[in-house]
Amino acid sequence: MKSLSSGEEKGRKTASVPARAGLLCLPFLLLGGAAIFSPLVIKLGQMMPECYFRAMTTLYCPGCGMTRAVMALFRGDVAASLRYNPVPAAAVILALLLYGEAVGAAFGKRVRLFPRSAAFWIAAGSLFAVYAVLRNIIPEMRPV
Repeated sequence: MKSLSSGEEKGRKTASVPARAGLLCLPFLLLGGAAIFSPLVIKLGQMMPECYFRAMTTLYCPGCGMTRAVMALFRGDVAASLRYNPVPAAAVILALLLYGEAVGAAFGKRVRLFPRSAAFWIAAGSLFAVYAVLRNIIPEMRPV
């Protein structure tokens, strides 16, 4: 019977113990960094120029409200972030799914959480396009 080395389990390679520990500590480091740097990020967000597309057309572009959405996420106000623009919150969810896959891979497990099908990305892009149009028609969807 072949003995498995510490870096292999059932034919799958696993990360070393320090790499696993670093990967497991990553969310705490990111949250700590967000807590430390959130005042700076909020200050920088307040210094951003007005949206040129909005100034020229009086319409909301798909990115309008994104800066305020990120600032709301840094404050921990998820509801306000979704009200300004749902894209940053969706990006955080997708990043968490990728992180889950990375943790699984580090421990030798093949976990598929991140959507990879073309149908999903076509549907997501279509929803984003519909959202970009509707936010200019329905007043409740405006990033105010």
